[in-house]
Amino acid sequence: MTDKKPAFKFQTNTPATVTLLFDEPKTGEGQYGPWFLYGAIINEAECNFFASPGLHRQIQEKGLKKNSSFVVTKKEDGTKTFFSIDPPSGVEQFANELEAVPAQQAISDKDHRITKIAIVKSYIEAGGKFTVEAKTEVTNWVNWIEGKAAPVVEEDPYADMGFDKLD
Repeated sequence: MTDKKPAFKFQTNTPATVTLLFDEPKTGEGQYGPWFLYGAIINEAECNFFASPGLHRQIQEKGLKKNSSFVVTKKEDGTKTFFSIDPPSGVEQFANELEAVPAQQAISDKDHRITKIAIVKSYIEAGGKFTVEAKTEVTNWVNWIEGKAAPVVEEDPYADMGFDKLD
């Protein structure tokens, strides 16, 4: 976070999609108390934002780290200002559907986690819309992991997923 990026200010009742660029914010103490400076991509622009202690606490409690995406909405209730954090549009429903998928006994815990990662990755790459292509890709991977069929791919299936091949 050493580069000088523009500062983003949340506007009241205007949701902003945030993707964190680092695991932890820069912190310090000022005349008004502690401050928390996050590096992020907000509404597709790289910038920094100062989180209030309440917003920082929510980010920490939800375990949001580098590459976590969420929606922040600044709200006002009379004289109080507060922030809400929600999953990106459609992700919460998708996550609930994903949890409803039973883990097959033939799938190890590691394989099942990798399946979920692949499903979520396909979903996010599809822009939050589960396209027919993404659904087909996920189905191919699930079938392969369950031993029903080989994946339809010619190259290393794990090359762009950020983890090693299964042994």
